[in-house]
Amino acid sequence: MTRSSGMGQAARLFRDGNFLFLWSGTVLSAFGDAAYFILIGWFVIDVTGSQLALGTVLTLGAVPRLVLMLVGGVVADRMSRKRLLVGSLLTRAGFLVLFTFWLVLSFHGHLQLWAVYGLAVAFGVVDAFYWPASGSIVPQVVSDGDLPVANSLVQTAQQISVVGGPLIAASLLWMGNYPLMFLVMAGLFGSGALCQSFLHLRAGGPGVLTEGDPSLHSKKEKKRSPSALREVVQGLHYVRKEQILWLIMLISMVINLFFFGPINVGLPALVHHLNWSGSLYGELEASVGVGAVVGGLATGWLNGLRGHFRWVAPTAAVMGFSLGTVGLFHQPVVDLFLMGLAGLSMSVVNIPILTYIQIITDRELLGRVMSLLTLMSIGLSPVSYALSGLVLQQGWLTDSWLIFVGGGVIGVFSLVLLTIPEFRRIEDHPRWLRSAESKDADRVMG
Repeated sequence: MTRSSGMGQAARLFRDGNFLFLWSGTVLSAFGDAAYFILIGWFVIDVTGSQLALGTVLTLGAVPRLVLMLVGGVVADRMSRKRLLVGSLLTRAGFLVLFTFWLVLSFHGHLQLWAVYGLAVAFGVVDAFYWPASGSIVPQVVSDGDLPVANSLVQTAQQISVVGGPLIAASLLWMGNYPLMFLVMAGLFGSGALCQSFLHLRAGGPGVLTEGDPSLHSKKEKKRSPSALREVVQGLHYVRKEQILWLIMLISMVINLFFFGPINVGLPALVHHLNWSGSLYGELEASVGVGAVVGGLATGWLNGLRGHFRWVAPTAAVMGFSLGTVGLFHQPVVDLFLMGLAGLSMSVVNIPILTYIQIITDRELLGRVMSLLTLMSIGLSPVSYALSGLVLQQGWLTDSWLIFVGGGVIGVFSLVLLTIPEFRRIEDHPRWLRSAESKDADRVMG
């Protein structure tokens, strides 16, 4: 596929009302997520002044997500993913509305942390079911041939929130009205649920049926019979059997363990150590989001690197070495460029991997496989934060060296991938080849 046809695919997808509902719902929920984490963090710090309280809130949100993520994958394979997405977003909105009422009726200058802790746990539980469904629903909305461009657009929507979410949060914080802030967040999640409710899911292979299919009920009854634990084990066994999936999970684990801790713990410590301003720290974080948006658009333009999948390894190396270099060159302009380059490379790595998994995985196991991938990314982020914090607290590494080592490990590991035969043959998978042949046939007929 040429680059111009990739752009044509994107334009055609946006003219497809079904995909537009998915994309719009993703944008609204992603903006809500990004703004929520900033607002809840500032709310706790502003009222309590306790970093321990903030750390507890973040941990209570992360632990249920980590523990329940695999179960969320089983549920995504058993239930309608559309209903799971809509229900998750409405549940978030509902909890925020309840929290708003609590603020109005009960909060008189003294924060009762149990309510904030409860909100954090609730969001962590909901996230464990939302993300596997979100990652596995795209193949039910578009054809396999459109997956690379569709994934790039959906992931770009997620990355736009990295820039737009803080802007929304900053505007709401300027108002200084906490009940109104959380009510607006509830509105964003509710609007996202409304968009997702208009989705029509297509039949897409084993285990994927449209909601009007008369065999859906009997199929679901059969899938309910095994226990959730047995289905989790089944998903793990499937990944272990498919060596390339196991390798992808390893790649995701290494990148996320050595990227998110250094960038979210080491970077603010470095900025503070260098006596740079808080606004510059915000610009450094935002540059990652800007780079990720550019990378997402570029990946769609390049058709998800189909035919050039091995580029993922050197691109991941660029991401790692860009991050590591930030720990060496303490020049704001240089660091802004390097952070943007790391964000761009991150999108160019993530989107092709997501598309590849969606195409080669059995449809009836896709939710469980996506839950494993999410566990290796979002689920392991608190582990990365804790390890980075421990390293800095114990003085094992300085903030500069933490960032350098984290980026260096990613860079070296990514280059080693090129020596692994399974990775070099990644595009020889039968389903990937069939998908390419089907796409070529569709283009000829078109």
